[in-house]
Amino acid sequence: MCEEELGCGGDASACVASVGTAAFVGTTTGISGFDLANPVAPGAITLDPPPFAVQRLVGSGTHLLAVGPITSGTLVVAVYDVPAKPTLARLYPS
Repeated sequence: MCEEELGCGGDASACVASVGTAAFVGTTTGISGFDLANPVAPGAITLDPPPFAVQRLVGSGTHLLAVGPITSGTLVVAVYDVPAKPTLARLYPS
């Protein structure tokens, strides 16, 4: 169960994304992930947090994009490759 505060300035529509059977929620400390392949017993997905405060999450194909703030005119984005069985590996941003 996720007990952290919602990130993205509290905008739930910007801070929830899915990739395959995985669901992700942006929090004030990073990203929480859940494998919903078995919705009766969801598995936790371990993610290293991006090096910035998450402003928006986007699922695209097999990727999770964590969008950060615009800094010095540059939009920062961390990309996570989400495997078919996301609970078996730790996810790192690239």
